[in-house]
Amino acid sequence: SQDRLVYGVVHAFDSIPLIRAEVFVKSNKQTVFTDSTGRFTVFCAPKDKITVMAAGFVSQKVKINEKIKIVAVNLSLKSGGKNLE
Repeated sequence: SQDRLVYGVVHAFDSIPLIRAEVFVKSNKQTVFTDSTGRFTVFCAPKDKITVMAAGFVSQKVKINEKIKIVAVNLSLKSGGKNLE
């Protein structure tokens, strides 16, 4: 089972790129952060899970399978939380 590159982009409100969102890969414990356009690249196992987190947003888990090469994640705001950043 060869690790492979998966590309992704993280948005809020469907269109705003999330900068420095944290992307965690379950199989190899790799953590990366999104760049200024909300994009990231991670190494994943053929079947894997990534978790995307950002301050003030609900974290989201994404299942990765052999066919997935590009992941688009849209995070939603935590309801009722005060923004501390």
